[in-house]
Amino acid sequence: MKGCLLALIGIGAGSLAAAQQVPNFSNPPGPNLSRMGIDQKLGAQVPMDTQFTDETGKTVRFGDLFAGRPVLLVPMFYQCHGICEVTVEALLKTTAKLKKTSAVGEKFDVILLSIHPKETPEQAMAKKREILEVYERPQSAPSWHCLTGSLESIHQVTDAVGFRYDYKPETDQINHPAGAIILTPRGMVSSYIFGVDYPTIVLEDGFALASREAVGKKAEPILLGCIMLDPLTGKRTLVIENVLKLAGMLTVLILGLAILKMSLAHRTPKLPGGVA
Repeated sequence: MKGCLLALIGIGAGSLAAAQQVPNFSNPPGPNLSRMGIDQKLGAQVPMDTQFTDETGKTVRFGDLFAGRPVLLVPMFYQCHGICEVTVEALLKTTAKLKKTSAVGEKFDVILLSIHPKETPEQAMAKKREILEVYERPQSAPSWHCLTGSLESIHQVTDAVGFRYDYKPETDQINHPAGAIILTPRGMVSSYIFGVDYPTIVLEDGFALASREAVGKKAEPILLGCIMLDPLTGKRTLVIENVLKLAGMLTVLILGLAILKMSLAHRTPKLPGGVA
């Protein structure tokens, strides 16, 4: 069974890359982190004529999903049980807060684009049902789009917005960054959101800017990513896990020392003769 590992990449990738490059000749080559990232192509136009399959199995033109509102594009895949699930949960939490002022279907639309060419409309529909059950706004259903498509179609869009990921057909593995792109009503890249945090102010400002067909400033390129590891690469996983375990142990140790120091500082001094 394949596992999904959350990893810091981009500016914060140094420690992870170093951990993965520890010589271990019994392991096959690891994921190519140089292929993962988000290049901010502000002002770029997405290919509106690219065709995908929506969650109902219908062939749709990418541009037909734009309804005169900004679009939040989230490249992910539906069977990813790591960073993708965290991304959707964070997105739902923030959009729930925006229901009264910036509801999906009123101020903006959402496109979840599967970057896995083997995923199906059935899997896309399952994800959409999960989303609608949590979002609790049935009238927004037409504005949540869950797409699947061929590798060629996927790359046409991901290349246009600068979303780089590593897909290995021979092992069916995907290593990808986490982030979202705000598109204008005409399909131009307006701004980027990195990681899995979607602050309400960031979305509101981003949608306001995109609604005017305007382009924002570059975001801080510190990324989270998802790396799929095969059981054969278990030792490489342990290298990273051990780093995390060590960090956890140090945290507990520091906390313990702090508690001990405070308890000693607040201990009541004894008076002469042994009377407290």
